[in-house]
Amino acid sequence: MLDSVGLRSLSIKGPELNASVNHSLDQTTASAFYSHDETTASWRYTASESKAEHFLDWTGSEVAHLHLVGRARDSLRVTAHATAPHSRGGTAEFAMSVWPHQSVWSGSLNSGTASAWYRPEDGDSLELTGILTGAQSWTYDFANQRLALDDPLSWSSPEGSVAVGGALSPNEGEVLRVQARNVNLPFWSRIAGLSGVDLGGALRLDAVVVGQLSGWAVSGGIRTENLSLRNQSVGEVRVELDYLPDAAHTDLSVVWDHRDTVLLDLRGVLDADHFAAQTKVLNIPVRWVRPFAEGAVDELD
Repeated sequence: MLDSVGLRSLSIKGPELNASVNHSLDQTTASAFYSHDETTASWRYTASESKAEHFLDWTGSEVAHLHLVGRARDSLRVTAHATAPHSRGGTAEFAMSVWPHQSVWSGSLNSGTASAWYRPEDGDSLELTGILTGAQSWTYDFANQRLALDDPLSWSSPEGSVAVGGALSPNEGEVLRVQARNVNLPFWSRIAGLSGVDLGGALRLDAVVVGQLSGWAVSGGIRTENLSLRNQSVGEVRVELDYLPDAAHTDLSVVWDHRDTVLLDLRGVLDADHFAAQTKVLNIPVRWVRPFAEGAVDELD
C-alpha cells in the first residue's frame, strides 16, 4: 500500500498513541503503542514473503500477551497468555492451530493450562492449576455466528473438572453443553472468600446453552454430593433453573433433602425487578439453624 502512494515509511505521534509503518523490498514492519493512565497496549507486525507475525501486549489491572504466526500454505499458530494479578486471580495460557478459510475458520488446541488462586494479606494462600485438553476439532462460521466444538474442551484439576462441547449459534436447536464434575466445595468456597461457612462435599453441574431466534436460553441443574456444614452431614441440594438473558427472567426450583426427608421444596421466579417464590415444603431442623442465629436476637433493637 505504501508503494502505491510512493512512501516507504509512515509515522503518527500523539499524546497517547504512537504508530509507524516501514516497508522495504524484503519485509514490512509496523508498530503501535498506546498509553493512558496506568494502561498500556502495544502491537508489532512483521511480514516477509514466507511469514507474517503479530505481537500484541496489554498491561493494566490485568496483563495479556498474544502472538500470531502465519506461513504460506500452513495453519495460523496462535499462543496467548493472560493474568489477573489480584488477591483472587488467575492465569491462563494456550497454544492452538487455526486454518482460516474465507468465512469459516477451523482449528485445534495444541496445549493449555488455567490456574486460580487466593492470596490474602494474612493467612495461607491457595492455588490450583488445571490442564486444558480436547478441542481437537472446532470451527467458527463468521457469517452464521456459529461455534462448534466437535471434540469437547475440558479443564481438569485435582479440585474439579469442566467440559464444554456442542454448538452455539442463533439457530434454534443448536445446543452447547456444559458439565462440571467433582467440584470440591471446601476449596472453591475458600477461593470465593467463604471459608467461614465451613462447607464440605462436592458439586456437579449440567447445563445447556440454546440459541433461539427469539433470544438465548440457559437451562441446567446443580447438585451437591455428600454436602456437610461444620463437619455435619446436611443432605443434598438440587437447583434447577431456566434463564432467558434477553428477558432477564429466571424460573428456578430448589429441593433440599436429607436421607428420606424433604427439608425444603421451593419454586420461584426471578425478574429484573422482583423475586417471587412459593415454598411447598419447609422442614429445616431448628438445631441446624441455631449456630447461625446465636446472638442475633440480642443484637435486635
